[in-house]
Amino acid sequence: MSQSLIPFPIGAELTGLLFITVTISSLIVVTDIILHRDYVGTAIEICRPQNQELLCTVLRERLFLPFDAQIEIGNSYWKLLQIQAFTLAFVFAGFRALMVKLSRHPFDPLRIFVIFLWGAVPLILFTFGTVDVFYYIAVGEDIPDQLEWLNHVGLFEQTRTLGVDPVNVERNDLLITFSLGIVLIILLFYIATVMYKEARLTKTMV
Repeated sequence: MSQSLIPFPIGAELTGLLFITVTISSLIVVTDIILHRDYVGTAIEICRPQNQELLCTVLRERLFLPFDAQIEIGNSYWKLLQIQAFTLAFVFAGFRALMVKLSRHPFDPLRIFVIFLWGAVPLILFTFGTVDVFYYIAVGEDIPDQLEWLNHVGLFEQTRTLGVDPVNVERNDLLITFSLGIVLIILLFYIATVMYKEARLTKTMV
């Protein structure tokens, strides 16, 4: 009898992990669309360097920004998204570790790697620009040529040098980073599948 390419227990877990992560990420994308479109993006668009009206002045003062700051007005919002990403990764990994502890199974290499996966997948989806790509797909807009607000977010500090402009994140930088994230998740899932087969488990691997 031929063995399935991906055994059911590990396949079900990886599918569930991906479903939960994508679902929560989608909710954050929806929040991002509403907040960025209606508030953050509007404030950045209005508060050009030469605009010294009360709203822009108050925003800059509260955020401790220079009097002519524009794109930096969104810094606190983007930092909040990063905090959410790392918190989500920590909670996911902690939840999976708790499941192992309560089931009284040993923390063997396979289960430790799966715990790592539960933290890594949501973090990859955030730091590799998945939320940004989904944002433009959801709103039905083309990805801008320049995405300066991503210059110091996630891996873009490194990958922004891949395009024509090494200073600012460009469309191709985002798409390349996004693709690398998807490939990395596939690779991690493949490693987990191989480890499961080598462990020769016959039941669920909680």
